[in-house]
Amino acid sequence: VGTLTIAAPDAWDATVFTVNATQPGFGRDATEAVAEAIAAAAAHGGGVVYFPRGQYFVRGALVLPEGAVARGAGADLVSLYFAENNATTAPDAYVTGAPGARRFGVEDMTLYVTSYANNVVRFAPGTDGSFLRRSRIRYNSYFCLEPSEGQGSRGRTTAWPQDQGTAVLIAGANVVVEDNDIYSSGDVVS
Repeated sequence: VGTLTIAAPDAWDATVFTVNATQPGFGRDATEAVAEAIAAAAAHGGGVVYFPRGQYFVRGALVLPEGAVARGAGADLVSLYFAENNATTAPDAYVTGAPGARRFGVEDMTLYVTSYANNVVRFAPGTDGSFLRRSRIRYNSYFCLEPSEGQGSRGRTTAWPQDQGTAVLIAGANVVVEDNDIYSSGDVVS
C-alpha cells in the first residue's frame, strides 16, 4: 500500500516578451532580436517569447530558460529558418532548454533546418513538464545536396558521411508532444 499524491501542475508565467525583428524576414538576421527576447524572459524567471507573424532567420540555437515558452502566432504564420551548419558546427539542438531548465515549451511555429543537425528539438534528461505543440518541423539535411562521393548538385556536396540526427529527441518526464507535423531526413522522434 502506498500514498498517491495528486498536485496541480506548475503555472506558466503569461508575461510576453515579443521578438522585434524587421519584417519581411527574407535575408534578414533575427538572431539578435530573438536573443534579446529570450534574455528578457530569463531575467524575468520565465514567460512567453512571442514570435509575431513573419520569417525569422536565426544563427545558432534557441536555448530557452526555465519556465519559458517559445510561441508563434501560428504554425502557418511563423517560420524560423536556422543557419546551415555541418557535423562540426551544428549545436546539440536547435531548440532546447537551458542547462538545469526542467520546464520549457514550443508551440505554434514552423522550424526549418536544411543542413546537418544533431537534434532539432531536444528535451534533455531532467526535463519535467515540457512540451512541443501545434508546430511543424521541416528537417531536410540533404536539401539541394549530393552525397560527398557523388557529383555536386548546384555546386554543393554533403560535408558529412554519417547518419543525421533526430527531429525531436525526448528524455525526462512529463514531456508532451502533440498535434505536430514533423518531416525529418533523420529520425523523427526518439
